[in-house]
Amino acid sequence: FRVIDYKTGRDSKIDVSAANRLDGGRAVQLALYARAIRDRERAEGRPAPVVSALYWFCTTRGNFRQRQMVAGDDTDAALDDVVAGIDAGVRAGCFPQVPGAYQDHWGTWENCTYCEYDGLCPTGRDVLAETKSTDPALAAHRALQADQPGDEE
Repeated sequence: FRVIDYKTGRDSKIDVSAANRLDGGRAVQLALYARAIRDRERAEGRPAPVVSALYWFCTTRGNFRQRQMVAGDDTDAALDDVVAGIDAGVRAGCFPQVPGAYQDHWGTWENCTYCEYDGLCPTGRDVLAETKSTDPALAAHRALQADQPGDEE
């Protein structure tokens, strides 16, 4: 099976690999598509297939790049781990601000660019996020991000 998710924006450079825990939970979409196919095959009595899934940034803005994963048992295990971590965080009430780097061009933070609530958040959200980053209540969020390149514990 092959799943292609066409993207018209810029290449986000996410790491869709199971080894990277689906980019610390930021890249679960392809793994979910693959899981649906694999579960359907299992339900029909067939062995779970290996599924090729990719984001295709199909415009000049995305440089026509592809981010591909080959989903198998390791991807299912990574997805289970990430979803369990997200579930634990939600149940614990863990909803941290993660604004990312400030983008001068957009006049807001990297992860807030397309959020319809951007104007409601405080202007010092990066300072607040940093101040709260070591709070024990955010342990579930930090666990998802552990061992991610560029993310500090």
